[in-house]
Amino acid sequence: MLIIGSKLKNVKPGTYELSEKLFFIYEFATKNDRKKGAKEFAEKTATMDLVSFSMFEKRNILIFYVHEQDLNSNSVPFETEIQGALDSIIEG
Repeated sequence: MLIIGSKLKNVKPGTYELSEKLFFIYEFATKNDRKKGAKEFAEKTATMDLVSFSMFEKRNILIFYVHEQDLNSNSVPFETEIQGALDSIIEG
């Protein structure tokens, strides 16, 4: 079973694909729920050997980008663009 993309805190993510790489976007009711969802993911995967991914958090949104790049690589495609898009969201 693919753990990335499974329900967290009873929230099922939207699944998207960009250049054959998967994105899982969770929209939680609150920022606190997002934090609990990220904690649940960390607990579920603590002893697992997962494919390479990046995790992004903003407000009540949690994004997993499954890039499967070498962890020693300095360049993960789209990572800078994803973070830039999230950083541009105005708090409010």
